[in-house]
Amino acid sequence: MKGLITICARGGSQGVPRKNIRLVNGKPLIQYTIDIAKKFNQDVRIVCSTDSADIIKLVNEFGIDTPFVRSASLSNNKCGKVEVIRDCFMRCEDIYHEEYDYVMDLDVTNPLRTIKDLENAFDIYNKSTPEILFSVTSSHKNPYFNMVEMDKSGNIQLVKNAGMYSRRQDVPKVYSMNASIYIYSRDFMLDKNKLSPLSSDKISIYEMNAKSAVDIDSIDDLEYVEYLIKRGFFENE
Repeated sequence: MKGLITICARGGSQGVPRKNIRLVNGKPLIQYTIDIAKKFNQDVRIVCSTDSADIIKLVNEFGIDTPFVRSASLSNNKCGKVEVIRDCFMRCEDIYHEEYDYVMDLDVTNPLRTIKDLENAFDIYNKSTPEILFSVTSSHKNPYFNMVEMDKSGNIQLVKNAGMYSRRQDVPKVYSMNASIYIYSRDFMLDKNKLSPLSSDKISIYEMNAKSAVDIDSIDDLEYVEYLIKRGFFENE
């Protein structure tokens, strides 16, 4: 199969300024994702979708193509990620005259994923042949047990009331999506009505450990990632 790996990195960031190219333990954040993508031993083309001249210059230095400049309409914080990936998919097929069987999207803000994570996720994707696979972690909170919400009348109730479980061990298993790895089939990409990862009824998941799935949304997250790297997180991966 021929695949496309997308690394989507817009120039703006609300939580951490210039987050995608900020140094993390001496390396630009985006480099961690680039390094892992390059280790993926499949027939893939790796590209970066960005609106930033600084990011284009940096990723080109690392040998990653930026075949187009992302449009302003797809570079604001209100635009959905699937729209950005689909735009990249369609443009790359046209630019490179190639047809991709799948797209693997790697979020820049998840720098601790390993090559084993990519390989294991891709193996599950091949065996289950879903329209989409995404990575998850086991959730510490469970909507059947210890997550509540306020209804329109101001009353507090369980998010999901399915018999009021009294023991954590009995509740259904739930997961948190972590945005680290997404694999979309060609059929999903060609269906423009599907605008989110949950638009499909053919979904598979890959469960990651909590540390490799850390997502950087704040300065605190960034400092935690630096701490893990300095402690040798990658040494045995």
